[in-house]
Amino acid sequence: MSKIYQTVTATTLLIFLAVGLTSCTSHGDMAEMSVAKQAEKLNDFATAQDHYTRIAENGVPEAQLGLAKLLLKQNPHPTKDVGAHILSLAQDAATEDMPQAYLLLGDLARDGIGGPKNPKQSYEYYVKAYHLGYKKAAYKIGDSLLDSKHPLEALPWFQQAFDAGNSKALTKIGQIWEDGGVGVTKNVIVAQAYYKWAAELAVADGVRNAARLDKKLTADGKKKVEETLKSLKSGLFNTP
Repeated sequence: MSKIYQTVTATTLLIFLAVGLTSCTSHGDMAEMSVAKQAEKLNDFATAQDHYTRIAENGVPEAQLGLAKLLLKQNPHPTKDVGAHILSLAQDAATEDMPQAYLLLGDLARDGIGGPKNPKQSYEYYVKAYHLGYKKAAYKIGDSLLDSKHPLEALPWFQQAFDAGNSKALTKIGQIWEDGGVGVTKNVIVAQAYYKWAAELAVADGVRNAARLDKKLTADGKKKVEETLKSLKSGLFNTP
């Protein structure tokens, strides 16, 4: 056997061993992640935290995000130190393959956890999550725009959120039409149509708002609401 062949064979063997070890570590992490998630579902937070922490120390973004969210669930108003730890975990988890981490970073910046409140940065994190493919971020983007008094810009984001399956977005759209604002003229008929649609989908705020506005509408107004709702559902609604 030539020395060249022996060298190639030995190198190939080392590569296979390295790949095998990496695979084993990956499979081990995956198994432990399953245990952590199951423990969290059963409200066994101590066990879940134990497993998340071990995997997070291996630099696994999913575990880092899982641990950050678990700590936040246990400490909705965390101390400065715990908040800083949650922020650090979320920052470590934020990669192109983990856009949900950017969503959490947006929440932390919005609520001032791990640092001062920063609405602008919060909005930017939500947009980043959206552009990385996490379409559920559309609702958060709409909320940020609404909070910063940009209702017209918020409308299409809430529409996208609804199209992605978030029925709560209908209530937000109704709220924009009821309150009006820059670029949006108040229209209680349109607002009520959205509230009723949300109520039909069992959205609690939609049920409450629809009941509240229903008391203020005339019979003619209620008829217009039904016509508008029908147009909305068929996609034939024209913005007034």
